[in-house]
Amino acid sequence: MLTLEYPGWQQAAHLIDRAYPEVIAEKRVTYDFARLMDVAQTLCTSALRDALIVKIDASGGRGWRRRALAPRNRPPARYAMLMAPSR
Repeated sequence: MLTLEYPGWQQAAHLIDRAYPEVIAEKRVTYDFARLMDVAQTLCTSALRDALIVKIDASGGRGWRRRALAPRNRPPARYAMLMAPSR
């Protein structure tokens, strides 16, 4: 999660660090991990992102996007696409 920690998004990195093992335990992974597992559901990266968001929201992380983009934490414009709402 260094990609998120570097611009100062420690909270977002922490939430993803907590949610990622849960998604992997459900065997919902991208192709590169799925080919190393016996049985797994292969997801595209956007579906994996959505699965992580569901886990984060379910764990009480609701509102994390709003807090992450508060004016004092606003990332440089080049990072704004990372926090765009999922479609």
